[in-house]
Amino acid sequence: MKALGATAFDRRRCTLRRFLFLAALLPLGAPGCSTLRAQQAPGLRILERQVRLTLDEGGDYRVIDAMRVRLDVVQSDPLVVSVPLPLIVIQQVAVDARGLGGDVSPRQVVRAGNQVAVIGAIPRPTFEVGVTYRLPPGVEALVLSSAAAVDTLSVFVDRGRIAVRPEGILLRREDKGPASQPSLNYVASDLPEGSAVRLTIISRRTGWRERLAVLIATLFAAAVAGVWAWRRSG
Repeated sequence: MKALGATAFDRRRCTLRRFLFLAALLPLGAPGCSTLRAQQAPGLRILERQVRLTLDEGGDYRVIDAMRVRLDVVQSDPLVVSVPLPLIVIQQVAVDARGLGGDVSPRQVVRAGNQVAVIGAIPRPTFEVGVTYRLPPGVEALVLSSAAAVDTLSVFVDRGRIAVRPEGILLRREDKGPASQPSLNYVASDLPEGSAVRLTIISRRTGWRERLAVLIATLFAAAVAGVWAWRRSG
């Protein structure tokens, strides 16, 4: 009888705990209360962040930044972010920042100053999102900052085209990608909110498209100079 009473007591206690847990979550799922404000997003973390640095056809640096983000909330319906939810911070000189989609529409990825944020409906508490932007040829370093804590950061740099010197806690790992187009791989873990890592750009090697563009421009300039000299001599 005592064992039965104890079992019944434990069952009631578990039921009560479930009830209190569901009651605490009820405002999130109630009609008209599915809006999630940035300041009400506890436990916002970037579980995984993968960044690739390459050379654009026009000579700029192209950065592709893909993230897997988690909000520490329980919600079955799509979350709606009524104000921008900041994720990362990009450099002041960055231009042409665009969303790449993922689990959200590219239009939901916005730039607010130097912050990249997400707005609108989010399908689930853990979601993937991407952004791309360009840095000018004269930039001295790639600086990666985050408005949220990051569990794992991986940086891939086109080997043979861009030489970098990592600073801080970035560690070199085995190269990734095919043998014809390998990428240098650097990894950092457990980055706190607001932290930044830096890769100093040592040198770059232009591709055949850029060399061709320079050659065409040089030949055109030489032809114009020749015609101008011929006219003067005539």
